[in-house]
Amino acid sequence: MEIERIYLLEKYHGNGYGKDLFESIIEIARARNIDRVWLGVWSKNTVAIKFYKKLGFIKFDQHLFKLGKDEQLDYLLELTI
Repeated sequence: MEIERIYLLEKYHGNGYGKDLFESIIEIARARNIDRVWLGVWSKNTVAIKFYKKLGFIKFDQHLFKLGKDEQLDYLLELTI
């Protein structure tokens, strides 16, 4: 199951809301017999990467994302549940 375009306003960081949200996502995946969730994250978004790794996500690949003429590197992270 892919998780895409998920954001939490910075003023809510550090309050457990992100963890609660991901626990709900994992419950939904389990209820649907899905054993893996994955997402893409911009390689320079160190705060998000640290958060995802704390939840147990691991990097399994990367790809270039083009935004106009700008190329950005995204990491693909997965969590086996």
